[in-house]
Amino acid sequence: MPRIVPVSLPYLEEHLRMRPSRVVIPSTRYIMEVVRDLRAPWRGEILDAGAGCGSFAIAAAALGPYTVYAVEPDPDHVAALAENVAENAGLLEGDVLPMECGIEDFRGRVDEVLTDPPWGIRSGVSRRPSLEAVRGFLERCLDSIKESTGRIVTRCPPEFIEDLEGFMREHGMLLDRVKRRHKAAVLVFRSEAHRDYHPDRESALDAARGEPVIVGEGGRLDPDARRYSLITGYESGWHVWEVPNTDRVRAFLRGFLRRG
Repeated sequence: MPRIVPVSLPYLEEHLRMRPSRVVIPSTRYIMEVVRDLRAPWRGEILDAGAGCGSFAIAAAALGPYTVYAVEPDPDHVAALAENVAENAGLLEGDVLPMECGIEDFRGRVDEVLTDPPWGIRSGVSRRPSLEAVRGFLERCLDSIKESTGRIVTRCPPEFIEDLEGFMREHGMLLDRVKRRHKAAVLVFRSEAHRDYHPDRESALDAARGEPVIVGEGGRLDPDARRYSLITGYESGWHVWEVPNTDRVRAFLRGFLRRG
C-alpha cells in the first residue's frame, strides 16, 4: 500500500495526509502555485478536472467552504481520492465530491476549473506533447464554466502558450497570467464577461467591499476587518476577490503581501 505523504500548506496548522495513486503527490510549491490563482466566489463551485488522488481539490476545500467536484475517470485514482478526502475530513471547510467519470460526462456549471490536462504520454495520443489533446480537453472544460464568474487555471508545455491563448480567446476567454517553467507553464484564463474584473486599479478599489489587499504593494492585514478584498492586476484587468476574515484566509493572504 502506498505510504501517506504529508503536505504542508501555508494556511493550515496541520499537514494534509495524502496517499498517492500510481503517481507522486505534487510538491507543496506546485499545489500552491495553482491554488494561489483560485478566485472562485467564496462558497462557490470548483471543478478539479482530472483530479487524480485529489491534491488540488483537497487543498482548495481546506481553504474555504467550496464545493469541489473532483472528476477522475481512473478507478484507482478515484479510490485514492475518496480515501484522501476521508483522511483529511477534519481539516476541510468545503466539500470534495469524487466523481468517477471523464470531463465529457460532467454536466454541472462551476465558477472555476483547476486542471492539469493530459498531454504527452498521459494523453494516450503520443509520447510527445499533444496540442490537440490539450485543446480538446480545455474545450470540454469550457462547457462547464459560468459566464459571469468563469476562470480556468491550467498547465501546458511552454510551446503551446501562444496557440492556446488564441484558441481560448475564440471561446470568449482572456489570458490573465502566465507563470513559465522549464517543462510546463501555468496559465490563467477568465471569461470576457466576468463580473469581478475592472479596467484599472482605481475602479477595482471603488468596487472593493472589504479591507483592500493589493497584490504586489505590501502592507499589513487589519485584524479587525470584517472581510478583505484581494485586488490583483492581471493582463486582462483588475480582479477583486471578496473573502471573510478567518485564520486561514489571513494566512493565505499574507503570502501575497510578502511578495509585495
